[in-house]
Amino acid sequence: MMRTFVVKTEELPACPHCHSRRIKPWRTGRDRLYGLSQQEFKYSKCRDCALVFLSLRPLEEEAPKFYPEHYGPYQAASASSASSQESSTASTKRAGFVGKLAGRSLVRILNSLNYRADKLLPDAVAAKIEQYYRPPAAGARLLDFGCGSDVFLNWAAARGWDTTGLDFSESVIKRVAGSGHRALLMSPSVWDEIEDGSLDFVRLSHVLEHLYEPNEVLRQLQGKMKPGALIHIAVPNPACLTSHIFGARWFSLDCPRHVILYSPAVLRRMLTGLDFAEPEFAHDVITKDFARSLGYLMHERGWIERSEVEGMLHRPALAGALQLPAKLAAALGLADRYHVFARKR
Repeated sequence: MMRTFVVKTEELPACPHCHSRRIKPWRTGRDRLYGLSQQEFKYSKCRDCALVFLSLRPLEEEAPKFYPEHYGPYQAASASSASSQESSTASTKRAGFVGKLAGRSLVRILNSLNYRADKLLPDAVAAKIEQYYRPPAAGARLLDFGCGSDVFLNWAAARGWDTTGLDFSESVIKRVAGSGHRALLMSPSVWDEIEDGSLDFVRLSHVLEHLYEPNEVLRQLQGKMKPGALIHIAVPNPACLTSHIFGARWFSLDCPRHVILYSPAVLRRMLTGLDFAEPEFAHDVITKDFARSLGYLMHERGWIERSEVEGMLHRPALAGALQLPAKLAAALGLADRYHVFARKR
């Protein structure tokens, strides 16, 4: 059995964004993803600005304990895929929850319906990526804040960007530097290594929700950007349907690594308050968060093993059945994850 630990905590009496003391309980969570600790933490929601935040949370210096060496974003894409496939293989050895019952004919029907849905509801995120990730000029500078690996940076460099990766992990920074990118390790002095007004593009892909001082980070990044430069932020959506359905078992709650959760309305106010122009939003068509949330529920009911939760991603009938609802959720702004693009004024 895995040994677990208890960390030192702090309790916030007020909203970390607007400082209102008018907060209410939202969720109670624990580390379901890795099971490193059975310690419970509490989320609250601000009644004034609607920010969702971990109000009983690990001290910031304790937070690294919840990021093991095998933490997903720190793994190479191939290793992550292999792990998922192993989980899938283990899962299919048991009696299937949906796939076995539905059969291949249902999968074919669902695939046909989803093909038609793709024509009616195209992927808005892919369109935004294609639109905005073209370098505005030769040598345009892109910073991937919280890069996690070199995968995205390699893609961006191939498109012509002058790339810099900044991360909290020394092993990640070593890998990024080895791939030929400028690599910066996060520290209080790291901002001195980036020239003011020098960046054309800043990317934070599923990073903001991990930060204890997000306003300070965004303020610093804004100062390093050129006028007209673009920031791209991707975050989980606490207002999504999956969150309402599964509560504390919502996969993207990812307690206690996710310390602050931003609805689109909250993030819009934050960015415009930092003198960014009116942002554009695009919601992910994503089924894996619902599938893994369902996996948490099934595991806690004793229907599947813990190791099989990740394998929920690879059940064809389940994935097919979720695709159309996921497209509708994205169209309605209720998807599990979303992207925001905003220019510095």
